[in-house]
Amino acid sequence: MNEREAPEGLAFLREIWGQEDSCEAATDRELPRWGTKAPACLTQIGTVLSFVDRMASCWWACDQGDHMIQYLCGRVESNARAALRLLRFGLYDESLLMCGSLGEIANLLQLFCVEKEAREQWTTLSEDKRKKEFSPVNVRIRIEQLGTSPLVAKDRYGLLSQMAAHVQPDTKPQSHNHAGVPSVGGFLQGEGALLCLNEIARPLSGAATFGAALLDLESEIKEQIYSAARDLVKTTGGVVVTELENLHQHIREGSLPN
Repeated sequence: MNEREAPEGLAFLREIWGQEDSCEAATDRELPRWGTKAPACLTQIGTVLSFVDRMASCWWACDQGDHMIQYLCGRVESNARAALRLLRFGLYDESLLMCGSLGEIANLLQLFCVEKEAREQWTTLSEDKRKKEFSPVNVRIRIEQLGTSPLVAKDRYGLLSQMAAHVQPDTKPQSHNHAGVPSVGGFLQGEGALLCLNEIARPLSGAATFGAALLDLESEIKEQIYSAARDLVKTTGGVVVTELENLHQHIREGSLPN
């Protein structure tokens, strides 16, 4: 029995890179055709990312401080950029992993805004104490104890972790379709692309808002950032981790939710 020779080494890498390039081209071609929200969301992500890039690089002015908030904004930008790139390559699980990290930073910035002493604690505690007291769980709890809802709440963070971070016996790679068919990436799946796009938008908008609030910027500039973040929220669609099961149920029943 003759079998096609499987590529190895650089030949295999070129094979999968070619798949990813094809998926990227297909995503860029198809996404603008998916209604009105998805193209608008992608465009607005670019606008908010531009603001975050300027926030991270002292574009308007430098306060000559420790640049801690600027560095966090830089991490926000790099996580969001990585998530977008992975989305376009069809590596949706990995894109969602970046969304989880993005959400952790957004929640941390939110905590700094609602609890003024938290920022100093985060910078002065020992590494062991900081890891414990400012774990993602404890950051969410501290925000809730102040009577505020975390930007990325427990249910959303848990679903992101379940889908992208922590493998389980029933884990299927890149199975972003209502039938749950797995793949290894490099193939366009509309549900996966929309899911990642919307899950990038939510924490990015919050991180931009809270980051701007913490930086010493002119009020006019802050309002521009806040406005761009609000517009991003408005363009976010309904394909999100907290609604996936409901979406799949409607598809199985032959109907879609309003």
